[in-house]
Amino acid sequence: NMNDLVSEYQQYQDATIEEEGEFEDEGEEDLA
Repeated sequence: NMNDLVSEYQQYQDATIEEEGEFEDEGEEDLA
């Protein structure tokens, strides 16, 4: 599960790399 979460999170960051700073904290909660 953790590996899948990391992979999805990395893809999520790539998709939102422009707003990386804003979504870094919120993104983790959304995927968790």
